[in-house]
Amino acid sequence: MEHLKHHLKHMAIAGGAILLVLVIAGVDLGQALRWAILLACPIGMIAMMAYMGRHRDAGVPSAQADGSTPEENGADSPPVAHYR
Repeated sequence: MEHLKHHLKHMAIAGGAILLVLVIAGVDLGQALRWAILLACPIGMIAMMAYMGRHRDAGVPSAQADGSTPEENGADSPPVAHYR
């Protein structure tokens, strides 16, 4: 249920932003509302994935500046097995 609330929040934010941009751009309110409703879900999901990816990447270093992984430089390996 928490996931649904989170998704609905992202849809509402995305829909509102789309509606605002379209109205400012001079699109008729009726058409702007239709486009905002149509695009709210995919834009909200893209924003949520970007937000989640940014937070995931912040805590887990994946590569060093020279292209090597932290494990190659002596760091502890993650608990998930890597298949190659």
